[in-house]
Amino acid sequence: MDLLIVFTSILTLFIVGIVGYYCRKKEILGEQTVQNLPRFLLDITFPCMIISSMQIPYSTNKLDDLKAMFLISIGVYIFSLLFALLIPKILRIEKEEDQGVYKFMSVFSNVAFMGYPVLLSIYSSEAIFYASVFNLPFNFLVFTVGIYFMQSKFKKFNFKILINPSLISVFTGFIFFLFSIKIPNMILQPVEMIGNLTTPLAMIFIGASLTNVDIKKIFTEWRLYGISLIRLIIIPMIILLVLRNFVQDPLLLGIPVIICGMPVAANCAIISSQYGCDSDIASQGIFMTTLLSMFTIPFLVFILSILSV
Repeated sequence: MDLLIVFTSILTLFIVGIVGYYCRKKEILGEQTVQNLPRFLLDITFPCMIISSMQIPYSTNKLDDLKAMFLISIGVYIFSLLFALLIPKILRIEKEEDQGVYKFMSVFSNVAFMGYPVLLSIYSSEAIFYASVFNLPFNFLVFTVGIYFMQSKFKKFNFKILINPSLISVFTGFIFFLFSIKIPNMILQPVEMIGNLTTPLAMIFIGASLTNVDIKKIFTEWRLYGISLIRLIIIPMIILLVLRNFVQDPLLLGIPVIICGMPVAANCAIISSQYGCDSDIASQGIFMTTLLSMFTIPFLVFILSILSV
């Protein structure tokens, strides 16, 4: 496990965010452009990324491990969603719209943008396959429960959130995976290329969003330290302590812990902006957790390496 590679992966994302901050500050990116990015990401690049990432050959050789990983994922997200209900009380958040953002931050981690590169640097390409299976509930929940969190000021569930390009792409991608439907290269290649825009554009949007935020305020807001502790240490350590009693395979144990120890999902800022919540809080949470993850992720990797000896 090369901790330097892990650190570099995180630092790379941070640098892309700084570029976004600089471009917005210097008016290279206009305000309207930045405001339009969330819709472009959610409606175009996210769906392309999801579909292309699920173009994985279906195999029955490791069906038991795949089932185990999927069940672990279900358990982890049930725990995370129940834990999220306590966040407003733990962090003493009064505004309902802010409660939704903090709940989102506690449940959804940066799987695709950081989780996959970090897992690849720690394990082998096989880990990406298992991580994709683990990620199936994430793709469904982030565009249903996640959006519902952002609409927490509404008393009734808005079923319209179930009809969105990102969620449709999850089902489409899963059907293609389940029935081994291979997208022709002449279609898959442009889909992959568009999907690959997601990570840099999301980080540029996050960086650009921070231009309206007092950076000093980020480091003086105690709730951001609280959500960082919950997101980066408490949740992954609880999952580690529970799963080690049931999971013997180091790979099946490490993947959920590493994924749950990732910073706040970059689409938190995008979805909060799209659905009228405070995207500044989301951007601050992403900034803080990404910064601190440069130290917490190597710590989690170190703990896992000790247990695997």
